[in-house]
Amino acid sequence: MNDTRLSSATLARWQALSGLAFGLFATLHLINALFALGGPAAFNGLQRRLRLVYQFPLVEVGLLVALLVHIVVGLVRARRRKKGALAQMRWPERFHRLSGYLLLLIVFAHAAATRVPSLVAGAHPEFSGVAFSIEWMPAFYYPYYALFATAALYHLAYGTQRALAVFGWKLPRPSRRVGLSALAVGATGIVLALLAFGGVFFEIPDPMDHDYARFYESLGFLEIEDGAR
Repeated sequence: MNDTRLSSATLARWQALSGLAFGLFATLHLINALFALGGPAAFNGLQRRLRLVYQFPLVEVGLLVALLVHIVVGLVRARRRKKGALAQMRWPERFHRLSGYLLLLIVFAHAAATRVPSLVAGAHPEFSGVAFSIEWMPAFYYPYYALFATAALYHLAYGTQRALAVFGWKLPRPSRRVGLSALAVGATGIVLALLAFGGVFFEIPDPMDHDYARFYESLGFLEIEDGAR
């Protein structure tokens, strides 16, 4: 993707198309997270069904390609912008850019932390995997998940509107008040889901008594007491 050969319009279309493709997975991922409010059975039931689709080899490779294309094209377009362009953007677009950079810092480490255990040891995170990470390091994982999911929610919502506009599908632009209200509702749902993973609303199975936790124990990251085996 040499930025001296591709026009700005072509790059915009590639970024929009790749963003829409990966955005579908991100949407399902966020919806699945909200299912935590229904308990482990609801969350795991939906995730197991979705995994049949997004972990199908061709689909998974396609999602990875879409993510890489979206990132590379985004960086090429960012490089083409004039210095100080970010500071001159309206706050919704500026927040979209900043959330994208934040997600770039997180997404590959997050994917490795959740996908490697399932590939190596057949240990899918599921509800207990998320609950395990929160119980293991609550001071880190509560804000981490909240920030990651909220940034993904905003980047997805704003980016989808922009991507559709590239292909001529112009959706009504919400007012600032409506946009902030929608973001607040989404962020509230994310926080409530995290509290559900933490066992605040209902009793949950011991997250240490799970293959995902035992995988990280095998790497020497923690020690699980015999009663949780």
